Amino acid sequence: MFDTPSLERALQMGTGKAIRILKKNSHHNLDHLILEACLSNQAYDPQSEPDRSQYLKTVIQLAQDSDAIEEAVIDALSQAQEDDWDTHQLVTLVTCFAQNGNKRAKDALYQRYTKPLTDPSFSFLETDALVILDGLKGLEICANTLGQLLEQDTDFWVDDSLISVFETSPTKEDTLQYLERHAQSDRFIKRYLTNVKEHLEKQQKPRALINWSYEMISQHLSQGKSLSLSIGKSLSFDVLQKLANDFKSETDEKSQLAYLKIFFKAPYPGAPSDMIPLLEHNNERMVHFAIRALAQLEHPQIKKYLEEASLHTLKNKVPLFIQNGVENAPKTFEAIIPFLDDEDETHRFISDVVKVLKRKAYTDSKVLLIQLYELSHCSVCRFDLLKLLHELTGLPKTVVDEAIYDCHPDSVALASTYLSENH
Repeated sequence: MFDTPSLERALQMGTGKAIRILKKNSHHNLDHLILEACLSNQAYDPQSEPDRSQYLKTVIQLAQDSDAIEEAVIDALSQAQEDDWDTHQLVTLVTCFAQNGNKRAKDALYQRYTKPLTDPSFSFLETDALVILDGLKGLEICANTLGQLLEQDTDFWVDDSLISVFETSPTKEDTLQYLERHAQSDRFIKRYLTNVKEHLEKQQKPRALINWSYEMISQHLSQGKSLSLSIGKSLSFDVLQKLANDFKSETDEKSQLAYLKIFFKAPYPGAPSDMIPLLEHNNERMVHFAIRALAQLEHPQIKKYLEEASLHTLKNKVPLFIQNGVENAPKTFEAIIPFLDDEDETHRFISDVVKVLKRKAYTDSKVLLIQLYELSHCSVCRFDLLKLLHELTGLPKTVVDEAIYDCHPDSVALASTYLSENH
C-alpha cells in the first residue's frame, strides 16, 4: 500500500524526498496530491522562502497527466479573487507555463492582472510577471493598469518596483524614458509615472534622527509610551548604564518590560543576575525580551544557568548559547528535540541552533544537523543546515540525494556543486 502521508508531508515541506517518492512510484496515480500542492502555498514562511515554481514544475512533470494539472492551475488563477500567498504561487507557476510556450497561461496572466479594472471583487495582484514575460511591452500594460487603478481609488499607491525589475538592460533611466514617451499619449501611464516619482522623492528625503537623552527616554517610559526596539543601538554606554540602574529598581511588570526592550539590540551593562530570574517568569513576553538581552552577553552566570537548567526549560532559551558555548552543546540540543511541541516551536529551535553553530564550530554536530534537516519545514533553515553540514562535517549521501531536488534553489546549487566535486 502506498504511503500517502509521507508524500503529503514531503510536498508540504518542499523537500527532495517528494520527487524521489514520485519517481519511485510512477505506477501510482498521485496527480490529486500534486495538484493540491500546486493550488495551495504550503511553505512554512512564504514571505521569506523562495517561491516554489521551479520545484513544482519538476513535480508536475512526474504526474501521469501533467497537461491536466497545468490547465487546472491556470483555471485556478483565473478564478482567484484574493491577492494571497496561494494566488502568488499560482502566478509564479503560470508564469513558468507561459515561459515554456503555453499561450493560454500567458493570456490568463494578462486577464487576471487587468481584472480589477472591470470587477472590483478581484483584488489587484502585486506581481512583475508581465514584465518578466514581455519586458517593456509588459511594463507598458502594467503602467496603464496601475494608472487606471490610481484614478479609481485615491488610497491606491505605487512604488518603483516594476521599473527596477531589469537588472542590467534596459537601465532604470532607459525604462523611465520609454514610459515617458508613452505617457504623452496615455494619461494612465502619465498618472502612474507621477506617483512613482512622488514615491522616489519621499524615499530620498532624509529622516530626522532623534538624539535620545537619558531624560527623554525616562520621560517616554514614565508616560507609558513605546520605544523602537533598535533604540538601544544609538545610546551611549553612560545612558545605557543609567537605564540599567533604573531597571534594577523597577518592580512594575509593564515598566520592566519597557526597559527590557531598550536592551533588545544593545548589550545590558549590568550584571546578568539582574535578568536571569526573569527567564522563569510567567509572562512569555518578559521571558522573550530577557532572552534577547542576555543572548548578547558572555558571562559565567549565564553559562552556569545553561548547565543547570532542565532540557524542557532550555528548548526556548537556545539563543543564550550563542555567546556562551558550553561543552557538548550539540548533544544537549539533540536531547531537547523530543520536547518540541509543534511546528512553530521546532522552527524557532532550529533557527536558534543554526545561529549558535554559526558562532562556534562544534565538530560533533553531524547527527544533530541531520536530525534538524529532516525535521525542518522551512527551506531557508534547511539551506542553512546544509551549509553547516558542508562546512563542519561534510554532506552525507542521503542528504545530498534529497537536497538536489529541494524547493530552495540554493540548496539545489550546493548539492549539485558537491556532487560534481566529489564524483
